[in-house]
Amino acid sequence: MGKTFINGLAQQYDPEYDSARLKGYITQADYSHLMDKINEMLFDYFPCLFCQCFGYMCCPISGGLSFLCPMICINDARNNVEKYLQKTNKNQLNSYGLNMNLRFGCSTSWVQLIIIQ
Repeated sequence: MGKTFINGLAQQYDPEYDSARLKGYITQADYSHLMDKINEMLFDYFPCLFCQCFGYMCCPISGGLSFLCPMICINDARNNVEKYLQKTNKNQLNSYGLNMNLRFGCSTSWVQLIIIQ
């Protein structure tokens, strides 16, 4: 839902609840809480605007090395979200028959919620 960095990590994910698919597995309140927590973590750890602008504007001059500075923050954001999802899967979602993961594609990413039987 939010802007993405060059590695595909988004600054925010869509918190919309799909009641047709998720009803009976997880409540809308629990789902909203999970997505709010993920989006809050991403907001907290995502690089500041200055750092992002520095990375993009100096890229041609530095041959891409300017992305190393914001990439540190991006890696922190990704690692913290993945740790939170592992902990949440273990402590809460697996008992609901669900598993939530952060997935990456070509310059994009998404939060995947899998129904396990």
